[in-house]
Amino acid sequence: MRDEVQSSGAGKGSSTEASTRPLSVRLLLLESEARTWLRKGYNTPDRVAVLAAMITEKRGSVAANRLIEEMRRQWQRRADWMQEHSA
Repeated sequence: MRDEVQSSGAGKGSSTEASTRPLSVRLLLLESEARTWLRKGYNTPDRVAVLAAMITEKRGSVAANRLIEEMRRQWQRRADWMQEHSA
C-alpha cells in the first residue's frame, strides 16, 4: 500500500493508485499534506526527522523525501508571502 491512496467515499469507494490520478490532483494533495504537517509543528530539524522516519516506514523513502522537499518549498513560499505583506 505504499503508493495507494484510499478513496474518501467518492465514486465507488475503491482504492486508487496515486499514479492514475492527474498530475495536478497529486500535486495539490502533496502541497496540502505538506502544509498540514507544518501546521502540526513539524518545522524543526528534529521533528522533521521524526516525520521522515514515520513516512518512510509507511510509504517508503521516495515518498518521504518528496514530502520533505514539498514542506521546504511551502515553508519558503510562506516566508516570501510574509515578507511581501509585512510592510
